[in-house]
Amino acid sequence: TVAPAPAVTPATAAGLPELQRLPCAKVTMRRDGGGAVLSGFVASVEDLDTVRRAAAARPGTVVGDVLVAPWPQCEAMQTLDDALAAGDRPTVALGGSGMLRDGDALRIAVRTPSRPRYLYVSYVQVDGSLVHLAQPRGSAPEPAEAGRTLVFGDGSDGRARATVSAPFGREMIIAISSATPLFPRELPTRQTEREYLSALRRALVYQPSAAASGGPPQRDVAATVLSLQTRAR
Repeated sequence: TVAPAPAVTPATAAGLPELQRLPCAKVTMRRDGGGAVLSGFVASVEDLDTVRRAAAARPGTVVGDVLVAPWPQCEAMQTLDDALAAGDRPTVALGGSGMLRDGDALRIAVRTPSRPRYLYVSYVQVDGSLVHLAQPRGSAPEPAEAGRTLVFGDGSDGRARATVSAPFGREMIIAISSATPLFPRELPTRQTEREYLSALRRALVYQPSAAASGGPPQRDVAATVLSLQTRAR
C-alpha cells in the first residue's frame, strides 16, 4: 500500500493571510501528523522573519525549507513554478557547500533527466545579470543525452576555471530541460535579468509545462534551481 502524499495548500488559504502580502514569494503549507510545515521561497531575510512569526503565532506550525531568493531570483522561481514541480528534472550540485568565499573554486555539476532533453543552464549573479553556461547550439540543435553529467568551472579537460569574486551575496543556478528547444535562437552568453525573464516567459507561454497544460509529454518542461551564497574572506 502506498501512502497518499501529504496535502499541500497555499499558506494564505490555510489561515495565514499575512503571507499574501509578501512580494515575490510563494509559501505553502503541508500537514505533518498533527501539525503543519511551511515551505517555499521569499525575497528577503525580513520576509523570512515574517514567515517565522506567522508560524510561531499558530500552535503546531513550524517553518521548514523556505529559501531566501532576492529579486530577480524569486521572479524566476515564480515564472518556473510549474516546471519546478515536474518529476523528471535535471539535478544541480556544487563542489563544496552552498557557502563560498572569495577565491574559492566554483564547480557546478548538472545531471540531465532520464530522457534526452534540450538543456539550459544559467547562473544568476548577485547584480542581477545572467551567464548562460549551457544551451542548445547551432541551427539544428540536438538534445543532451539522458543521464549525463555536465561539469562547469573546474578547469579540467579544457574547461574554463571559475572562482568566486566580488560582488558577493545570494546567487542562483537555474537548470531547465525541455523536450523541444525553448527559444527560437541561441541566447546571448550574457543577459540582464529582464531580458532573460521576458524571453523565458514568452517561451513558457508558447510551450507550457505538462503540469500546467495537461498536454502530452513532448511539451514537458522541467526545472531545478540551486541557491548559493558568496562572501568575502
